[in-house]
Amino acid sequence: NDPGVQTSDNYYPNVTTVRTGLPSMSTLGDFTVTYTATDGAGNTSTVTRLVKVVDRIAPEIQLLGTNPFEHVRFKPYVEPGIKLKDNYYSDSTLQTLLIIDQSKLDVSMSGIYFVTYEVTDPSGNKSKKAQRLVSVVEVTGLSELSNNNNVSIYPNPSKGQFTIANKTNTTIKTVKVMDAMGRIVLEKTAQFKEVEVDLTSMNKGLYMVIIKDANGNEYSGKVVLE
Repeated sequence: NDPGVQTSDNYYPNVTTVRTGLPSMSTLGDFTVTYTATDGAGNTSTVTRLVKVVDRIAPEIQLLGTNPFEHVRFKPYVEPGIKLKDNYYSDSTLQTLLIIDQSKLDVSMSGIYFVTYEVTDPSGNKSKKAQRLVSVVEVTGLSELSNNNNVSIYPNPSKGQFTIANKTNTTIKTVKVMDAMGRIVLEKTAQFKEVEVDLTSMNKGLYMVIIKDANGNEYSGKVVLE
């Protein structure tokens, strides 16, 4: 929306004005617009205007997945995803600037928590803060070892070394061990009925063990290191 220029001449009442260098409004940056006035005798005069094309619109955050989000206790939290919308910058550019705050999330304890999201685009426009409610629940999709006679962990409590045994003819396919914060500290693949686990380098405390057998059945259990 160009404000234009005003021209006058000592003799000619009408002066021709030509504008050049008008920038595209779809590209951010500094541009120079030139105005050239010419009278009837061919005399010219030129002035310039600096035009700054700027972005003043903040990006928007769209949560993917469910909100509230139900998360199984002790499992590592996997972000369901975020989509970022902006009038100028792409989602891929903004994703590198996205700040996700999971500091108040504790996957070792059942309860209600919030994960917050905020992004500031390269022009300095800050989005409104978005948040996802995360409900950490007890394991519901796995069979607890304490209630299952097919798989056992011994000794438990342990000094760091323990055995996972499948009492049936089915072999154990994978073993995953997580600490109280839900971080994976050990993963093993196997094709045996018994698997030896060594956590002697880990700190004392409670650990979650998830076992999958060759038939695809999953079991969870807890082991205490002392």
